[in-house]
Amino acid sequence: MMTNYKKLKNGFSMAELLVALSIFALISTIGLTALGFMIKTQYLHQIELEKKFIQEFNMYSQKNDDFNQKCCNPPNQFPPPYINRITLKP
Repeated sequence: MMTNYKKLKNGFSMAELLVALSIFALISTIGLTALGFMIKTQYLHQIELEKKFIQEFNMYSQKNDDFNQKCCNPPNQFPPPYINRITLKP
């Protein structure tokens, strides 16, 4: 009784393992490259958002400074003298 060698063989051949390993390495390389690109893009996008935020904050601060200078007394000025006369009674 002759049995076929292929029927008794269990597992994968060396060629099949090399092909599977090559495919896995190729997919891993593509995935890591894509991940690096996504991280770089996210970092650059975050920098742009922070620049826009700082620019808008500076514009808002400048507008408020102009408003405060036109409408309000600076903190280093003394109150008008008539207030002293009203609050300080002899």
